[in-house]
Amino acid sequence: MDDRHALMAAIIANPDEDTPRLVFADWLQEHGDKHEQARAEFIRLQCELAKLPEKPVTANHRRAKALHKKHFKAWMGPLSQSTSMWDFSRGLLENWYCTATEFAKKSHEKEICEWLPRLGVSSVLITRPTTRVRAIADSPALAWVSELCWLYTKLDDAGMQAVAETLHGSQLSRLLLSELSCTNVGLRALAKSAAFPNLRELGLRASSRRTEYTHTGMIRILESEHFPELDSLDMLDGLPGGFQETPLYKHAGLSRLRKFWPPSGSSVGKIARCPHFTRLESLRICETRISDDDVLALLDNPSLAKLKALSFASVKPVRDPLSPAVEKRLRDRFGSGLGLYDSPAFRQK
Repeated sequence: MDDRHALMAAIIANPDEDTPRLVFADWLQEHGDKHEQARAEFIRLQCELAKLPEKPVTANHRRAKALHKKHFKAWMGPLSQSTSMWDFSRGLLENWYCTATEFAKKSHEKEICEWLPRLGVSSVLITRPTTRVRAIADSPALAWVSELCWLYTKLDDAGMQAVAETLHGSQLSRLLLSELSCTNVGLRALAKSAAFPNLRELGLRASSRRTEYTHTGMIRILESEHFPELDSLDMLDGLPGGFQETPLYKHAGLSRLRKFWPPSGSSVGKIARCPHFTRLESLRICETRISDDDVLALLDNPSLAKLKALSFASVKPVRDPLSPAVEKRLRDRFGSGLGLYDSPAFRQK
């Protein structure tokens, strides 16, 4: 591995730290052409700007914008032809987007593998299903990103097995797979995979109620010894038809979570009364119904003492909106950490 690749590998392995990015900027300044020297300045500027609490428009903002406009195409190389997202964060492209078919193209593979480590990408965002799941899972390009989000996958058990067998997942800190069509067989394959030792956030979303995986498969994920860093679980979209909430919320494996997004339509009461959310700091509840009793159970549950960010999206009342007294308790507890999005269960918006 040459110096450039080693420096990028350090950035990917430590996505929240500025130091590896600034070291890379110094290297670009010393060894790069005019475009890469401009990139070095851009990285330093964005790292500094990210520290500003309110991010007011400053001379540094204007300078970073000018550098981006002038040098963007040179920084992106051939990848500029296949992405519709141009935002950079702390010097690295925030998202690189393509369809699954495009990513799996043999003709495209060389460009992706060459330019992702040159460019530095926080998240690769792939969309739509493909019959060539193995080609995506086997791509060496995955070794150069910290987050992989694959939307509308339609992954069946064979597809999940292919993902579980990737040789390039060791740097991933976040993996999101949506519109899954697998059974518990696919979830067990993932749970037994040693391909993702640094995974902290895992998103597994069902395609519909016809999806056949159940709480049993999700419990296997929570129990897995192959995800030692896992502390975030995203199950948004909907409950599969055979999924039972009670066994999940009785399982002690939930005690590892700091962030949890349960499936849309989940029972707020069962979540609120769960005794195992002892580390939970962030909870998002969507497309369900809520009552005063549910909120009081949540507020009075000692296991939720560490919860500081709570959001509701498209949440309706069981009968009437929450009472003013209960809603006040909720707002007093969470303050700015309470998020309400299109939720008629709440009287105050």
